Amino acid sequence: MPELLCTPERIYLYTHTLHTEPCEGVLDDEGRPDYRRLFAAARRALARHRVRGSVYLALSPDLLLLHEAPFPSFEGFPLDEAILAEAQRNPFFRDLDLVVDYDLLRPEGPARVWVLFSALPRDAARRLTRGLRARRIEPWPLALWRAAKARYGQELRYFVLESVANTLAAFEGGRLVGFRRLTRPVAEGGEELAEEVLRSLHLFGTMPPADRALVFGLPESPAVEGLPAGAVESGVPLEELKRAAWAKEPPFLDLRPRRTHLGEGMPPAEQRALFLSALLVAAALAAGSYLGTERARRVERVEELRAAVEELEAEAGEAATEPLPTGPGARELREIALGLPKGLWLTELSAARDEVLLTGRAESPYLPLELAERLDAELTSLARSEEGLYDWEVRRALAPEAR
Repeated sequence: MPELLCTPERIYLYTHTLHTEPCEGVLDDEGRPDYRRLFAAARRALARHRVRGSVYLALSPDLLLLHEAPFPSFEGFPLDEAILAEAQRNPFFRDLDLVVDYDLLRPEGPARVWVLFSALPRDAARRLTRGLRARRIEPWPLALWRAAKARYGQELRYFVLESVANTLAAFEGGRLVGFRRLTRPVAEGGEELAEEVLRSLHLFGTMPPADRALVFGLPESPAVEGLPAGAVESGVPLEELKRAAWAKEPPFLDLRPRRTHLGEGMPPAEQRALFLSALLVAAALAAGSYLGTERARRVERVEELRAAVEELEAEAGEAATEPLPTGPGARELREIALGLPKGLWLTELSAARDEVLLTGRAESPYLPLELAERLDAELTSLARSEEGLYDWEVRRALAPEAR
């Protein structure tokens, strides 16, 4: 299935080979996208190379909104509406009916979660979906990021530098920890670009040097020297990029119109009012939580001691009639079974010498956060699936005596 990448200057079409077509006049003097001209240029490219059928469509960040931001993670907080309201603050998309999709990146403590989100005007999304028969519409360079994740896995610290849209993205433990548009052209390289990359990594909270750096460009990848990485690799084979384009691994965003969409039936002004109201409620809850923290800690400690006594009594009673499971990790497995919140379920559990790995699905993004907190474990992956559920992964280190 062909892949189509659109930028304000060029259209890249990959069938069995890579084709490049001009794309002019798509941005006005203020940088606002003209989606009719974009659609016409894409149609001409497909017709010129006699492409029929469905396509994968990627749009550079100049042509849509691609952003990451933290949001409150209180139970009941209208995250969908908050993301839509944030997208509508963009001056190019203000008060427009938008198609919005998002992916949960990582939690930040018990009260916030970082979200990667994207937005596109609904009328433009409909035109591109129907007129180009797009099976997926997503921001560039998400496919490149997925290709890098497939190459480097979760063990290496790496960053991806690409010249198509001039972006930098950093990854740790297989998770996106930050991205930005660079001011220095990647294709030009040089000492000033290397310094900007170094400053950006510090901004992301990443300690250079990284284990790897991946530099990508079309039709050729530029040579960039002086990057803060142990090793620098250039380019990704287009077949490898093709597989990543259609993969459903996070980060995954799709901006095709849905039958029901975020904030359906609510004017933009009401969306913003709802968002502000939710923020006020979240702030009030946070303030109340702060004032009662010390008292809550003491009450919690008393309850922990009481629960420990009850657990010992129960174990002693069971031991008289039926032997408990024994062996390495038995206690951890019991704690996991007792710690599963309602609306969350396991799909796989595996144990190594020093850790237990749990994967599963949940009805809410807050339930995996709650599970990780209950088990004193680390939430290592959280992503929304196409079915509206949330795929998650939690790692818990085993105590030395349980190994």
